[in-house]
Amino acid sequence: MKRLRKYQKWIVINFVAMGVLMAAVAFVWGQNSGTNQSDEEWISNLRKMQEIQQQAEAVKKAEGEDKKFVDESYAKEQAVLAKLQTLGQDKRDAMGRVITSGKLAMNMSPVSFWGTDWAWANILTTAKWTDDRGWRKGEMFVDTKGKYPEGQYVCTWEGMAEIRFGGDGTILSYEPGRVVVDVQPQRGLTIWVRSQPNDGLKNLKLWLPGTEGQASPFYPLFVERLRPFGTIRFMNWQLTNNNKEVSWRNRPTIENQNQDGRGVALENMIALANELKSDAWFCMPAMADDDYVRQFAMMVKKDLHPDAKIYVEYSNEIWNGVFQQHRYIMDQAKKKAAIKGVKWDWLDEWSWEMSRVFKIWDEVWVDEPERIVRVIAGQEVNAWITEQLCVKVGKGNFDAIATTAYFGNKHEGGALPKVSEQQVLPLARGLVAEGVKILVNERGEARMKQGAVAKKFGVAYLTYEGGQHFTPGGKTATAVVATAQVLPEMYEAYLLNMRLTEKAGGQMFNAFDYCEPATNFGAWGHISYQNEPLEQAPKYRALLDYYNVKYPEAVDVTPK
Repeated sequence: MKRLRKYQKWIVINFVAMGVLMAAVAFVWGQNSGTNQSDEEWISNLRKMQEIQQQAEAVKKAEGEDKKFVDESYAKEQAVLAKLQTLGQDKRDAMGRVITSGKLAMNMSPVSFWGTDWAWANILTTAKWTDDRGWRKGEMFVDTKGKYPEGQYVCTWEGMAEIRFGGDGTILSYEPGRVVVDVQPQRGLTIWVRSQPNDGLKNLKLWLPGTEGQASPFYPLFVERLRPFGTIRFMNWQLTNNNKEVSWRNRPTIENQNQDGRGVALENMIALANELKSDAWFCMPAMADDDYVRQFAMMVKKDLHPDAKIYVEYSNEIWNGVFQQHRYIMDQAKKKAAIKGVKWDWLDEWSWEMSRVFKIWDEVWVDEPERIVRVIAGQEVNAWITEQLCVKVGKGNFDAIATTAYFGNKHEGGALPKVSEQQVLPLARGLVAEGVKILVNERGEARMKQGAVAKKFGVAYLTYEGGQHFTPGGKTATAVVATAQVLPEMYEAYLLNMRLTEKAGGQMFNAFDYCEPATNFGAWGHISYQNEPLEQAPKYRALLDYYNVKYPEAVDVTPK
């Protein structure tokens, strides 16, 4: 009806403009007919007519531009609504069971030499390399308490090199280009490599048991336990927080052997989404220039499987003062305000950067716009920020808003307290009860406000991170947080958390994150190590149970 009224207004104004023009012609004709006017008077009257005609044409042109704006706005809104129809679709097996939920997403864990997610078939991908008296020393699975695969690892390479192993590895056989190592996990694994520049050493790999020479870069169980998740968010793999990447030529590539310190190559992120047949959620670095964003979008378009949707987000948590990207936006806003001499605050700058990124992706994907979901990520407890960003970016220029969906304890500071073994369990239960209280009294209401913003702008409401948010410090010991993760109460709290998110209109729950043990910095992993028995992982089970997802198939791996 709004669109119809705008067209009615346009028709009326056109009739008015035509009437003005006809009156002007009549005026000039009447002034000149039957009289002996001078040439000067005739020219003067003609100019009056031309001025009136120009005014009428200006009115018509302005209304035409307004009509064009109405048409484009309407088309954009319809395109957004069309995308919403295809969000949240599940994949089912022949028996009709949900095997991958479109409403369930997962954030990747950080890539590190101490990781317990066993992501890579070639574990040297995440080794920490240092120089050691003429040798290159690589360390893997450090501080994992033996939670990594046991069995026979195979080291392969081309060219000439000396290879040694230490830590939990013992060489079983050694021949040029291939070493077999028996690994019994306890403290971690170490490799030493020595070669000369003219030795031609290349393609050095250390294969986890049973993976030698496989085409996929990923460990099978890592892939299998990610299958239930319809979307994978790569924020941690991209090292999005505090990322200073500007130029595409400086990005990490698959030629960088170590994907730890520089982030994971986009080629590997695409490879994982392709193997999972999942959707992909990418975060554009805060400082990335236009060429970086364009090249990124072009590679995704060229190589990602054709059934995938792509969620595009500008950086991560710009609102969060902990991160450098927040300070970058604040500084840019101050600079622009000083140069332009106008009011230009951090929300203006943030929305401008988002619009810049979204526009580039729109241009690259102009022939498949339905596959791109442009996400405005706000702050869960502050719907005002989200709404301001929506207004500034403009209706029809984005497809979803996203917030966190966390519950946990109040943030505390100070040294970690010491608690007795007898105190851990009751304190852990009390911690979960406190988190549920905050969830019901505060977070549920906050999400309802965010859902209202999404409804107002006709877009989807998603989460970009979610789950428990219990952190050690002050009154809470790490052991208490770790124990809370495996309680039956945690399973029930998760179900409540997702139910309140869905009640607020949430169309996707994006868990944070996949696989990490509890540490002094929190307990983010939904499994603490890759082959953890799922009966000991209530957070992972709650995600699958809530969305009725079929459990992943068993994969024969070690340790047992």
